[in-house]
Amino acid sequence: VERAAAAYWRLLADGARGNPAVAAHTWLDSLRAGPTPDTLALAPPQGRRAGAIEDVADLDAFVLDALVIHEALGVRDLATALNVGAARCRAVLRHLEAQGVVEALTDPDLCAEGPAWRVRLPWLPAVERLLRARGLLRRR
Repeated sequence: VERAAAAYWRLLADGARGNPAVAAHTWLDSLRAGPTPDTLALAPPQGRRAGAIEDVADLDAFVLDALVIHEALGVRDLATALNVGAARCRAVLRHLEAQGVVEALTDPDLCAEGPAWRVRLPWLPAVERLLRARGLLRRR
């Protein structure tokens, strides 16, 4: 039991790549209903593989890079940062949203003109690995 617990926490830490928000999200996502109504069970942490998104187009990668660096951006700010039309940015964001990689945040404090977009926490480590492999991200 002790070795299994140590392996679980090691997998959780490795999957989160040092990001406490990703670790907390992954831990909560791994909780399941236990055998009795007053118990919980833990499933192994499920990380997202960079291979699932490694063939993204260059513009998609640049959008993901901007979202990782700035954490959350509106379409107008993203279009300005990438020097691309807002319509193209919107199309890329919708495509990445359909894949489950990004999400729209509707908090008016983040972006008054519309939703702000960010990389979903379960995908953040895989996206960072992909961007590092392409030479677009040099953090950490």
